[in-house]
Amino acid sequence: MEDSEMNKLNKIEYLLFYISYYLNMHIKDIQYHQALLLIASIAMILLLFYFNRIISFSIGLGSGISIVANIYGSVNRTILSNSSLSSIVASVPTLKLAIYIIYLMLLFDIVILSISVSWIFSRQYIKFTSILLAFSAFIGIILLVIMQFNFSFNQFTLLAAYYVMSFIVLFIGVAVFMQHERSTHIARIQSLEINPNTPYSNLFKISNKIFSKLSGNVYILDMHFDLKGLENLSKLLQISQNTQISGINILAKKDRIAGEFEKWYFDFEKEMRNKGIIFELRVLVDQDAQEQHERLLIDSTRAYKIPPFNIINKKSEHIVSIDYKSSKARFDTIWARSLKFENFMIKKE
Repeated sequence: MEDSEMNKLNKIEYLLFYISYYLNMHIKDIQYHQALLLIASIAMILLLFYFNRIISFSIGLGSGISIVANIYGSVNRTILSNSSLSSIVASVPTLKLAIYIIYLMLLFDIVILSISVSWIFSRQYIKFTSILLAFSAFIGIILLVIMQFNFSFNQFTLLAAYYVMSFIVLFIGVAVFMQHERSTHIARIQSLEINPNTPYSNLFKISNKIFSKLSGNVYILDMHFDLKGLENLSKLLQISQNTQISGINILAKKDRIAGEFEKWYFDFEKEMRNKGIIFELRVLVDQDAQEQHERLLIDSTRAYKIPPFNIINKKSEHIVSIDYKSSKARFDTIWARSLKFENFMIKKE
């Protein structure tokens, strides 16, 4: 096989690996309310299409009766004397308005579906999207009430199903917003002091107060991360027994990960993989290593300023909450231009 063909195959394999890695990293992190929201949003759109079909059929039937009555003028009175047929013809103008309301409801349902999909892959702008979610569900409920009582649309079972789905979406939107506000409030006031005289107890304190509450993907930026830092990370994870962590991404400085670190890194990565946690370490480029001074610990909703992991239980310092959005953006920027540890080892050789 020619080199060009081999390169193409390698690129395809590389691409497929990262696609599977990305999907696995996010799909594992889907919570129950996200799955319920996605199901409800799809069900609401399908119900709207069915409502549209029923109303369109009624409009077509009424228009057909009216056309026939006009063509055969001699039997016009006979056709329209039937109360059922007469009510169908009379309802055509209002049912046309109901169709427009369904189109408007569909617009809000598409917004709900878009939010439910976006929450699977990202929790950024969670406050804004939760408000938009609740608002869209509320407007959908109001429009359905108008359509039901003003346009003689009697499909009780299907309407009840749509109401249930709408209230589920409304509840999720309000609940997520309240949870976000509560988490933000807790994060603002949270501060943990490390006493250098109690290094053993400090690990349990950090684990119970911080690590037990982490969720989703965890991001660590620590220029001093080394073999001792890896050991302390392992202890904190073991003590906390946290099952909500789906991935750990670490940014470290190249001169701290030499010697025995390589062997223990791969053992630790394998252990994490066996527990269903995706573990990856990347090496800071020289410029970032020189410019970055703060050490960060970030999860799906919170961000902390921390001491170095190799002395996290010994240094007299406070672990304090900091702004999540700016911290995560900074981490993502540095992460994107850093070098995977495996590639760093190959390059080093």
